[in-house]
Amino acid sequence: MKIRFTKLFFTFFVIGIFFSSAVFANNKKDIDKFLTSYEEFVIETENAAKKNNLTALMKLQMKSLEFAEKVEKLETSSDWTAKDWEKYTDLTLRYTKAMSKMSGGF
Repeated sequence: MKIRFTKLFFTFFVIGIFFSSAVFANNKKDIDKFLTSYEEFVIETENAAKKNNLTALMKLQMKSLEFAEKVEKLETSSDWTAKDWEKYTDLTLRYTKAMSKMSGGF
């Protein structure tokens, strides 16, 4: 009976490690994918601001709401690294500057 319990416990332990690793890997991939798409969005915003393309900027501002929702879901993940947060903060600052240029800010 003790051997059966030990075998069962070990099996559940190994399965638990496998599934938690898979979940964390997906979260990290989600964060990486988010940061890549967010960077593309910020570059698109900066280019529209340089061209004073108000129509494009208005559309991009609406798109920014989607990114806010995505990051809100990802913020609770413990898979963010300091480098990830630094990149996210830098991109957000760049986005803010680009939008501010259109309103005469910077």
